[in-house]
Amino acid sequence: VLTSGCMLKPDHFPGCQAKGLVPQLQGATNLRVVPNTAMVYGVAIPTLTGIRAVLDWLAARAGPGGVERVLWVSLREEPVVYICGLPYVLRNMDRPFQNLEYTGIEHERVHQMEARLKADVLAEAAAHHSSVVLHDEDDTGHLFAKCVRLQPADVLTC
Repeated sequence: VLTSGCMLKPDHFPGCQAKGLVPQLQGATNLRVVPNTAMVYGVAIPTLTGIRAVLDWLAARAGPGGVERVLWVSLREEPVVYICGLPYVLRNMDRPFQNLEYTGIEHERVHQMEARLKADVLAEAAAHHSSVVLHDEDDTGHLFAKCVRLQPADVLTC
């Protein structure tokens, strides 16, 4: 999955938070209540701390007794891997700001791709003294590569 023509880029980037959405929780970009529903919410792919923030927010909204159960569904049609708590997605090196197209892909295939992506990241780290190259974006939209040291426990999938 992680080939020479691809890069790993954070799914969070400057400007990805839609203005006016409330609440704004750290790491839970674009959290919103789905209109005309009682208990349906949406959120972009959150960080690991963002997941905890959403669960805590839901518990606080529920009041005494809290929330018994949360059904969390991802509608992403591309693999996502968490590295050091942040969600990363694959991008083509020549089109770093465009999603890879997997429209209509079955969820089982996405899970297989995520497992393979995790294995590829760990293999890359093992081959390079526990380091991988990730790409990030600054406030001006400029991409830059960075080398990150990681442990196997730093790489997760859903």
